[in-house]
Amino acid sequence: MDKSTVYGLVETHYTDKHDKLVSMVSRYLGSKPNAEDVVQEAYSRTLKYWKAYHPDQGFNTWFGTVLNNAIKDFFKKELLRGMNDDTPVEVAFPSQAFQRIQVKELAEMIEGEEKHTANILRLFLLEGYNATEVGQCVPESPTNVRKIVQRFRAKLG
Repeated sequence: MDKSTVYGLVETHYTDKHDKLVSMVSRYLGSKPNAEDVVQEAYSRTLKYWKAYHPDQGFNTWFGTVLNNAIKDFFKKELLRGMNDDTPVEVAFPSQAFQRIQVKELAEMIEGEEKHTANILRLFLLEGYNATEVGQCVPESPTNVRKIVQRFRAKLG
């Protein structure tokens, strides 16, 4: 699916559901300004990670996942209350195993995996998103994303 198609879906969703989502999330968070920020962050992430969307998943399902992750991140930020999050910044270093494999071969190997796992591997290994970014647009946490990639790399040898 191309970028303009996904952006069109996001725009339609925003137009149709933004106010309802803000209302729903504000009841959950207890604050309309916070809800507006969280919903806006979710829409921003859908635009940033548009390559994570697959039509067979359904846009509402995918957006719900992204919104859920934005709400979780909001609560994490609230718990820190101004303190720094010392989560190390991830730096992706190319593996020697991946240097030997052509991108096309890697893509074929990824497509041989289970659908959900293949999506995570495609985003991480082919699209260049880090585990934190992938974790923002799929139901898995960044830790689980790293484990999935690690297991895949171990299979390759």
